[in-house]
Amino acid sequence: MRDSKYLLTQEQVERIRQILEKGDRVELIPGKERIKIIQESRKEIK
Repeated sequence: MRDSKYLLTQEQVERIRQILEKGDRVELIPGKERIKIIQESRKEIK
């Protein structure tokens, strides 16, 4: 049986896709109630 609190919704998948298309990184963190989606941006400092 699957644990439904760790399933991504279509809305979350679309948001993740948008972040990845921008070239940023995505981190998924499972919590007690839901999955947290963290956007990480990096840029080179010269």
